[in-house]
Amino acid sequence: AMPDIHLVDMYMKWLGMDPSASNNKIPIISPTLNTSKTILELFDKLRYKFPNRAFVIINWLASTHIKSLPPSIFTHSNQKYPEIVYLVAHPASDQVKTEKDLEENGLEAINISPYMKTLYDYFTAIFISDAVICSDTSMYHIASIFKKPSIVIIGPTYPILTTYYPQCSYISASYKGKKCTSPCGRTRESCPEALEFEKPFSP
Repeated sequence: AMPDIHLVDMYMKWLGMDPSASNNKIPIISPTLNTSKTILELFDKLRYKFPNRAFVIINWLASTHIKSLPPSIFTHSNQKYPEIVYLVAHPASDQVKTEKDLEENGLEAINISPYMKTLYDYFTAIFISDAVICSDTSMYHIASIFKKPSIVIIGPTYPILTTYYPQCSYISASYKGKKCTSPCGRTRESCPEALEFEKPFSP
C-alpha cells in the first residue's frame, strides 16, 4: 500500500529535512532546461492550423497498468468541448497502441506520441500546452511545476498526492466492489477486482 504522506514530504524526511519548515513544496525545474525544437515547431504548426483554440493534452496510460485509464473515459469531454484541440502525448513506444485506442473509442485527438522520444519532448509539450487531463502519472506533477491547470483521474492511489499543487484538481474513484474498495493503495500488484471480472483496468 502507498504511504499516507505526500511523496515530497517523504523524500524530505529521507533527506533529514523538516517537511513543515517549507511553505512551497512545488518542485522546481532549472530555468536552463533545454526545450525541444521539434515540439516547439510542431505546436507552431498546430496553432496556425487551429487558431484561437485551447490545446489540452489527454493521457490515459500510466507507468503501471493498474493506474492506467480506459480511453473511453475521455469520450464525454471530447464530445462536449469541441472548441478544444485534444492531444495525446504518450511515450513514442506506445504510439501504435495509442492510435488503436483512439480509433476504437472514437476519440478525436491528435496523436503526438510519435514525437515523445525524450524527456525534453515530453516536458516541452506540457510546457506549451494550455492544460492537461491525465491518469496518475508524471504529467500532472510536471504540469504543476509549469503552473499549468491539470485534472488527474485517480483510482488506487490517494488524493493526498495532489496536496501541494494549487493548479491541480483531482477526480477520485468512489468504488466498492466484491474484492476491493478504492483507494486501495495498490500500484504495483494486479487488481483483484479486474481479475474477478476479467477486465484490463481497475474499476
